Amino acid sequence: MTIRRRLWLSVMALLGFVLLGNGLVVLGVETRELHRSLVRESKTFALLAGPQVLRLFGEGAMRSEDPARTKERLSAIAEGLPSLVAFALVSDRGKILLKYPEDAVMPPVDLSRTGEEEGEQYRREGRSIELVTPLHGREGSPQLFFQLLVSEEPVKARLLGLAWVYTGSFLLLLAFGAFLASKIAKSILGPLVKLKSAALRIKEGDLSARAPEAGAGEISDLARAFNAMAREVESHRDKLEESNKALTRAYAELQAMQGELVSLERMAAVGRTAAAVSHEIDNPIGIILGTVQMMREELAVDSELYKDAELIEEECKRCRRIVRDLLDLARPGAGKCTPVDLPSVAGLVLRGLSHHPSFRRIEFRSRFPDDLPPVFADVDGVKQVLLNLLLNAAKAMEGEGTVELEARAGEGFVRLAILDSGPGIPEENLEKIFEPFFTTAGKGDGSGLGLSVSRRIVEEQGGRLWAGNRPERGGAFYLELPTEC
Repeated sequence: MTIRRRLWLSVMALLGFVLLGNGLVVLGVETRELHRSLVRESKTFALLAGPQVLRLFGEGAMRSEDPARTKERLSAIAEGLPSLVAFALVSDRGKILLKYPEDAVMPPVDLSRTGEEEGEQYRREGRSIELVTPLHGREGSPQLFFQLLVSEEPVKARLLGLAWVYTGSFLLLLAFGAFLASKIAKSILGPLVKLKSAALRIKEGDLSARAPEAGAGEISDLARAFNAMAREVESHRDKLEESNKALTRAYAELQAMQGELVSLERMAAVGRTAAAVSHEIDNPIGIILGTVQMMREELAVDSELYKDAELIEEECKRCRRIVRDLLDLARPGAGKCTPVDLPSVAGLVLRGLSHHPSFRRIEFRSRFPDDLPPVFADVDGVKQVLLNLLLNAAKAMEGEGTVELEARAGEGFVRLAILDSGPGIPEENLEKIFEPFFTTAGKGDGSGLGLSVSRRIVEEQGGRLWAGNRPERGGAFYLELPTEC
């Protein structure tokens, strides 16, 4: 059962109890007053009829008085009292001297009992009230007694009418009380319902929910306290979110630093390895390469040995390139910072690659703005980075496709995008391809050091190098270089 219903029932029960109790009290008081009124009427009759009766039947009565005439007078007086059913005149010995009406059945009078007031006797007889009133003579002693029977029917009729009136009033007051109780319940529970709604919204995560604070009293105080609590919770939530964002940023920076440390450690390890073995490897390779070149000069071009010597020469050159890449990866940069015209450098690299066998079926498209500012970097390092990126694009397209170079100026940097029409780069490899020795090419097609060397060169110049994919199809490399040292 809801609070509204319990409150309504409580108010209605209390109102009904008060009205019912008040009605019972009023009916009880009215009943006593009506009975007293009947008794007073009976006493009035006795006072009016007493002198005439005493003149007829009392001590020293004048016997010339006509009993019939006296009886008529008494009957006339009795007819003025509708509630009087019958009366009798009783002697001090209990004998009935006069009775009206004649056929009335009167109960015996017990003259030995002492009445309630000055010798009066009062008792109920069925649906009537019996009242015995003494008539005192000259000496003050009771000589005769009036026995009166008064009907309670008028009292009951009046009480019944009063009960109906009170019942109607009770129902009207009860209906008004129900209406008033409903209004009171609504006025009390309305703000509580809104407070509950606000609490549920906060439970669902909407910390901006507030309860109305209109009015005065305990409920308004509760709403104000609730809103203060909600504001405090919202403030703490905002602080926690800010702290969480700060922790997330710090964690991301820590991860980046950790990645850089791992990369630097890997570079250091590669550098130590390269420094330790480069000379030991380069010298035997040089001897083998010189010997093979001398053998090729003495062999016929169409012989099998000539082809084997040519293969040995190519593999020796590849070993030398791997050693050179290792040394470049581990060797600190020169740190040169000079103005570089990026379109001119890109044009020189493209002209040099146009005669390379891997680029014969590749189309180059360049878009450089006329107002593109120069970048500050090491020109040789820029050439090496562009060369590595273009060679990587040619391998991805398997020697056939389109390579686009697009440049645009930003705030303090120039961004060059190298876009190919190849299959693109898997999402999980976008960062791995810059790790040393990571390659997706076949065996013997690369050392996996070109992109690592390129990123190191760019970062030494204060720039950035990263990979992505084109929306339509193909891979993309983005090179950013600063426009000032």
